[in-house]
Amino acid sequence: MKSFFNDLLRLIFPQRCVLCNQILLSDSPLCEDCQKGNPRLSILRETACSSCVAPYAYEGAVRESIIRFKFNGYREYASFYGCAMAEAFRGEKPDFLPDMLVAVPLSKKRLKKRGYNQAELLANAMAKHFSAPVISCLGKRDSHSQQHFLDKAKRRENVKGIYCFTGKVPVKEKRILLVDDIVTTGATLDECASVLYRHGAEAVVCAAAASAELDGVQEAP
Repeated sequence: MKSFFNDLLRLIFPQRCVLCNQILLSDSPLCEDCQKGNPRLSILRETACSSCVAPYAYEGAVRESIIRFKFNGYREYASFYGCAMAEAFRGEKPDFLPDMLVAVPLSKKRLKKRGYNQAELLANAMAKHFSAPVISCLGKRDSHSQQHFLDKAKRRENVKGIYCFTGKVPVKEKRILLVDDIVTTGATLDECASVLYRHGAEAVVCAAAASAELDGVQEAP
């Protein structure tokens, strides 16, 4: 009976490829074409306060996919990207064993409007591949300009003082894996890492689903 209803649901709501959004004919998250041309790679970006590992470049089908995930409610993509992020992170940082994972937070206003924090979904998906919990210890204030409208210098200025430590969970002497969806200049991750370091974190290393270069990249609205 369960199999019957699963088949019926697939007919009504067919699964689609995470990257190209075409209807799938198998249980794989990617269609055959995207499996063959999977643009996955491992990118290690150094930032001012830390470093960030990403399995994808933020371009082409990956960019369109993350826009759907981030803005159009495709929450199920978190499992696919979380797995890729965990594998890339282990490949680049095999000796870093996090005590906890922390997601870059959204402001209360943005969270209410969107209904979910995509970075938190990714952190929860990544946590399945590590023996560490996802904890909430960062908050974000409402008043600031959206990052994708700003150049590199203004991005760093824009995030100063925006993130704060909530004090709900102590991070002193903890090794933290900080998670976000996209890394561009690294300004957001650096600001969050700085907050964690000020409250005693031993080490902060970051992971993102995709890495974007600021020049020549049109970010999501």
